[in-house]
Amino acid sequence: MAEPHGHYPARRLDLPAFASGKTTLGVLSAAFTIFGLSLLFQAHRWASTPAYHVLLQILSAQSWGALFLASGVSMGLACWQFQRRWLLIGCLTLAFMLTNGWMLAFVVRYLTSPNTTPETWVSWAVFDYLLVRVALSVDFVSRVPAPAVQPGPLPGEPGPMAIAEAREASRAPPAA
Repeated sequence: MAEPHGHYPARRLDLPAFASGKTTLGVLSAAFTIFGLSLLFQAHRWASTPAYHVLLQILSAQSWGALFLASGVSMGLACWQFQRRWLLIGCLTLAFMLTNGWMLAFVVRYLTSPNTTPETWVSWAVFDYLLVRVALSVDFVSRVPAPAVQPGPLPGEPGPMAIAEAREASRAPPAA
């Protein structure tokens, strides 16, 4: 059941969906940024790993690093400006494309090479799951509660004191 004023609890955690999605986005931002920096500055390490051979045929390690760094920084910016829906959708779209592309490459490698273990594509599936959690939390945040009505009379209506005075005046004996 939804709580009042647009604050909706996350399903598994007892955290508000806003905080849960924002926190998850912050963690993913750090992971993608570190991954991008690693690809940029340790390209030789990635080139010598057979599991990344397919991906490095498509783009160079520096190009992948730049994409992951851009994705991580944009997620960090979206985490900071979480209410800006266009920014969230843009950074999540880039992150989904990268994550699903890498996961697909590792699934193909897993299916075509008997020496490959499933840990790589499973880890990308976990990233995908976390991105879906963030995407689902976006709709929770976009519901802005209606402003609270200030207690007291509405404009143009008599206030409680005026009503009490009018009531008192109606009970008084008529003036002679």
